[in-house]
Amino acid sequence: MNHNVLARCAGLNYFILIVAGLFGMVYVPAVVFDWSSALETATTLAANERLFRWGIIGCLVSYLAFAVATTLLHRLFCAAFPLAALFLLGFGWIGAVAFMANVLAYVGILELVPDTQAGAQQIEAAGQAILQKAADFNNGFKLMQAITGLWLVTLGMLACRSALLPRAIGVFLVVSG
Repeated sequence: MNHNVLARCAGLNYFILIVAGLFGMVYVPAVVFDWSSALETATTLAANERLFRWGIIGCLVSYLAFAVATTLLHRLFCAAFPLAALFLLGFGWIGAVAFMANVLAYVGILELVPDTQAGAQQIEAAGQAILQKAADFNNGFKLMQAITGLWLVTLGMLACRSALLPRAIGVFLVVSG
């Protein structure tokens, strides 16, 4: 594959990562979770279980697109900067696998979805357990942002040192990392 095709494929995967990630990690939790009320969270989740399942799929698609984009970017940069490209690949794959493992916290929430016929106390207890699992997901996500930061810094340095991306993009990547 030539550089233009690799770059376009990597860009497409990065776009998929952003759209799927915004859906699965921002929109769906904003609809489903009410951090101030366990009862409201459980009720909303019971009513929107299908949306939550699609959110899990969105997260997985985002992480898979991240892994593919990382692999394509490695191939793109590996001829010019083999060691840095290898670090990029390592950070990317470690991050993608860790993110996918973190989704298990969301999958565990599906077991806690209360029956709509349950009593208020059962729904409240389920809501508290749901919020705890969601907090576990958020804590795991925060921890993995460190790996993503290393990935962004590495990508930014590669972008700055190569002529494949504008230098300003490389600087923004390093700063965001």
